[in-house]
Amino acid sequence: MKLRQYSIIIFFLGGCASLSLLSILGYFNNYGSDVNNKAAVPKYDQVDESYLKTSEYYYLDNGIPFLKVNTDELTLASTNSKIFGFNPVGIFYNNQEPVFFQSKNFLLYLNKQELILENNVELNFNKTKLLAEKIHMFSNNHKISAVGKIQSTSQSETDGGKVYINSDQASADLNSKNFEYKGHVDGRIQRKKVYEPNINFNSEFLSYNSLHNLIELQGEVVISRENSRAKALRGEIYLENYNKKLKYYALYDDVKLDELIIVNGNKLERKAFAEKLEGIVSDKKIILTGFPKVFQQKDVIKGNRIIIRENVETVEVDDANSSLILKADDKY
Repeated sequence: MKLRQYSIIIFFLGGCASLSLLSILGYFNNYGSDVNNKAAVPKYDQVDESYLKTSEYYYLDNGIPFLKVNTDELTLASTNSKIFGFNPVGIFYNNQEPVFFQSKNFLLYLNKQELILENNVELNFNKTKLLAEKIHMFSNNHKISAVGKIQSTSQSETDGGKVYINSDQASADLNSKNFEYKGHVDGRIQRKKVYEPNINFNSEFLSYNSLHNLIELQGEVVISRENSRAKALRGEIYLENYNKKLKYYALYDDVKLDELIIVNGNKLERKAFAEKLEGIVSDKKIILTGFPKVFQQKDVIKGNRIIIRENVETVEVDDANSSLILKADDKY
């Protein structure tokens, strides 16, 4: 009987010693990990998403229209307030003014009220059409940012003419109707009447305010019109002054003018240099100031203010310090 009791005690002590040894060696470190892992699982095992094959989606912000879009496919992720889809065609409301859009892909962040359009993007708003590869639209500050093969077309509210602008990047303030273009900027102003010549321009940076009908250019500015081509560091175009006796365009800083005139069937090349150039289209004249010089055939003409008229060989010199016509071989 005592032998049996001793055996049970020895077996119990041996089991305790074994468990203690295994515990020290770390065999029970992961015990209960399955239970803990299950407890660590987030509330949502999967992203809460809704998928629609073909849809017409509306979104109101405090009862005010914010977005209306038709898509081929639409996914709504409620956990991060994100909506994305393909081939959208819709309307983005800016202060209840509609901005019509279409693209290949779109992504909408409801919390930030930010709309991202990608691939073959087209916007139409306020008599303006904007094409790009990618466009961000921000509802909180009413601005647009675009990149990639920018092409814009705007119609003037004063005379019905059109302004075409191409660039690498563009941005717009929808409230002030101010547009900015950067990178390889070029474009043209197409007059509504076919007999009125167009004007072409290039620059590194361009600002266009459609409310004030003003275009401002900076960096390697070039303005071309019919047979004349002018270069400068800065420039302005006043769209509403086309038929007024006011300057229609102006150039500043290191101005260079090349002009080809035809007199009695003969072609005559004329070059000019100045610090400022003003073009008055209604009078068909160009005014040069800031130490202007005009090179015409073998003559050099200097003065304080020089007026050149289109296809007219005569050059007018006002307020000249010296009314001299020098040979081109002379030093100046």
